[in-house]
Amino acid sequence: MKMRTSVLAAGAMLVLSGAAVEAQVDYAMAAPRKTAAPATRADRLKQEAESMFSTPKQWKRAQRLLIESAEMRDATDADAYTCYVMAGRLAAVLGDNASAQEALRKAAEHALARGAIIDAATAFIDAAHAAARAGDVDEVEDLMRRAELLTNSPLISEQDRSAIEFRLRA
Repeated sequence: MKMRTSVLAAGAMLVLSGAAVEAQVDYAMAAPRKTAAPATRADRLKQEAESMFSTPKQWKRAQRLLIESAEMRDATDADAYTCYVMAGRLAAVLGDNASAQEALRKAAEHALARGAIIDAATAFIDAAHAAARAGDVDEVEDLMRRAELLTNSPLISEQDRSAIEFRLRA
C-alpha cells in the first residue's frame, strides 16, 4: 500500500510538473512580442546613410537617415547611440552646430540610459564643443558639467576617468 501511494504521488508530481511546463510554454507563446520590422528598417536606413559617406553632397541626407534610424531603435540598442553620434559629426562638418549639438546630446542621453558611462561622457563633451561653436555658453557649461559628473562613476576605470578628464580640459 505504501509503495502504491508513493507511485501515485510520483505520478501526480510528473503530471503536475508537466502541466506547469506546458503552462509556461503557453504563457511564453501568448506573450506579446516586439516585431522585428522597425529594427530591420532602422538597420536599412543606417546602411543607406553609411553608403553616402563617400559623397559629401549626400551628407545632409545621410544625417537625416541616421537620425530617423536612431529614433526607431529601442533604448537597449547601442546602434541608436552610434547613429546619433554619426549624425552629430556629419552636422558639425556641415557647419550645422545646432543639429550637431542636439544629435550628440541625444547620443549622450541614450548612452546614459544603457549605462554606457564612457560613451555618454564622450558625447556630452562633443555636444559641448558644438554648443561652443554655436555660441551657447550656458549649454556648454551644462554639457561639460554633466560629463564631469560622470568621472565620479565607480563603473569606470582610472584610465577611462583620466581620458575623460583630459578631454574636459581640452
